[in-house]
Amino acid sequence: MTSGVVPVFGITLAAARGSRTVYTLTGRRGMDSLAADGELASIDHDGFRGRLVSVPLGESAFEDLRCSAFRFERSVSAAAAMTDVARLIFVVHGGVTVQDGAEESEILAGQWALLPARRSFVMSSDGSSRLLSVLVPTRKLRTPRERLDALALRPLADTAIGPAFESMLRSLSSSAPDDNTVEADLTAHALLDLTRALLAGQPDGEPDSPDDAVRARVHDFIEHNYADPNLHVSVIAAALGVSVRRLHRLFESEPLSISQCIRRWRVTAAGRELLLTDEPFEAIARRVGFGSSDTGYRGFRDEYGMTPAEYRRRGRV
Repeated sequence: MTSGVVPVFGITLAAARGSRTVYTLTGRRGMDSLAADGELASIDHDGFRGRLVSVPLGESAFEDLRCSAFRFERSVSAAAAMTDVARLIFVVHGGVTVQDGAEESEILAGQWALLPARRSFVMSSDGSSRLLSVLVPTRKLRTPRERLDALALRPLADTAIGPAFESMLRSLSSSAPDDNTVEADLTAHALLDLTRALLAGQPDGEPDSPDDAVRARVHDFIEHNYADPNLHVSVIAAALGVSVRRLHRLFESEPLSISQCIRRWRVTAAGRELLLTDEPFEAIARRVGFGSSDTGYRGFRDEYGMTPAEYRRRGRV
C-alpha cells in the first residue's frame, strides 16, 4: 500500500505521519494550511477557527473538518493540475453552497455530495459547519467519467446505505487504524465498497454505456459466485451470454483483469475469515473458492505481501 493522497478541499496532513492526526487551524495560518488546492477566504480571516481530523488509508483517506464560515474556490488551472481523486462529503451540521458556473446547489445537514478533484467550483458556508469526507482514487470507483460528472456538485439522493456509511465515518473520527496495517487495509476496502454502493444507488445521471453495463454485471456475478472453485472467465461469459473474447476486451483498460477480480474477492473473504475464526487457512482457502491451499497462499502473498499466518497475527494485535 502507498500513503499520500493529493488533497481535495482540506489536506491529508496525516499522510506523512501514517496515523490519525488532529490539527487545530487558527486564523490566516490555519486557512493557508487548509487550502492546499485552492483559495480559502473568510469574512474574519484572523477569527477563522477549524479542526481537522485526518486519517490516511493506503491510497484513500478520511477527513473530519469542523470550521467557521468560509469561501473556497478552486480555479480551472488548479483543477487541471489535481490528481484524479474523488471526495465524497457528508454534511453533519451547518450546510454548504456549491457553485459550478451559473449552477448553484445547497448541500444541507444530512446530505451527501461528490466533489471530483478535476472540477473547478466555489464552495462556501455562512456559519460553522462539519463535513465528513472520504477521498478515493477515481479509477477505483468503477464508474464512468460521464456518470461521475453528472452526479457531481449537487446533493445526492438518499439511499439505504447512507446511515451505515455515516456511522462508520463518525467512528473513524474518534478512532482509526494506523496506515499500512491490516486494519487500515480492511477499512479502506470497506470505505471504497460503501462509496461505490452509494454512487451506484443514485437514480440520476447519464445511463451507463452497454460496455459499462456488462462490466457491472461481471462484477456482480463474481461477487455472488467467487466461492465456486470452478469460476472462470468462460463460466462468466456463458452465464452473461457474451463471448470470452469480448469480456477480455472490456477489461483491458480496467485496473484488474477478470481473473484478478476473482482472486481479490477470494483473498478478501479469506482475510475476513482469518480474523474472525481460528480455522486453519487450508480450510478457509477451500471455502472461499481456491482450488488448493497452495494457490490460496500465493494469491494471499501477492495481494497482501504477507502470509495468511502473518495477516492473522497482525490483525489481532
